[in-house]
Amino acid sequence: RIMLILSFIEVYTWHGRLAHDFCRAATSHFDGARQHCRFAAGFIGEPPMNVFDAGVTRSGDNLRLALANGPALEFPAGEITPAVLNAIGARGTLTLGIRPQAVGVTRGNLKGKVTSNQWLGDQSHIAAEFAGKTIVAVTSARVAARPGDEIPLGFSGSDMHLFDSASGIAIAHGREAA
Repeated sequence: RIMLILSFIEVYTWHGRLAHDFCRAATSHFDGARQHCRFAAGFIGEPPMNVFDAGVTRSGDNLRLALANGPALEFPAGEITPAVLNAIGARGTLTLGIRPQAVGVTRGNLKGKVTSNQWLGDQSHIAAEFAGKTIVAVTSARVAARPGDEIPLGFSGSDMHLFDSASGIAIAHGREAA
């Protein structure tokens, strides 16, 4: 057991350094909620971050993210801060990241088809088909959903992590520019 824990710490540290170098991060550690790039966001955290490619359309302070193979997410003026809108700039595409703990499964106007629902004693891990991918949600509540059921999904603009599609470098975390 001790060897397994030490091995995990060793691997995590090695990957952390690799990701740090890859992303050219300014610090020698990672803030658990704010990875410097898509590469690090993909393996830091358990379960890992859900990621989706998205087309970007702006109309004034309104933001629309059209997920590849999925719905368009509409964010009215005020939900996305001016700092984040400025960071997005004129990009036509970006990568949207959302942590599983930020995905709501009892609220929201998005729909997912459950592929797995596991109660782990203190939390449910629900996997669902969404936008041509698997999205994972984690909640402290038991969720009465079976594989094949359609469930509502939702998340707030303040829970999004945005990354440049080409470089993978973070653009924004929640309501703040990266």
